Amino acid sequence: MAFDLRFYFLAESPLQRPKTPHQSPCWERTEPMPNQDPSLRGVWAAIIMIAALTLAIATTGLFWTTGTQLSGALGAGGAVFLGTATLGLTVRKFLTG
Repeated sequence: MAFDLRFYFLAESPLQRPKTPHQSPCWERTEPMPNQDPSLRGVWAAIIMIAALTLAIATTGLFWTTGTQLSGALGAGGAVFLGTATLGLTVRKFLTG
């Protein structure tokens, strides 16, 4: 006796919410990601700022190890931070609405 997988995949999970007549099954329903949630915006801003800070520190270290004066190395790191943070926040706003 072989087990038929068609019935396994078509069966309803006991943990799913009951479907109403106007609601499609959960695997067919697509909802846009909530873009205006303040906590989600804060998480994305934190990720972008940490990435920008990491790139700025790496750039400052790279310039410092090549023999650039401290002011030049810090200026290069600051420029990379400002550029990366601005670009990251702009791209996030463009992609999420």
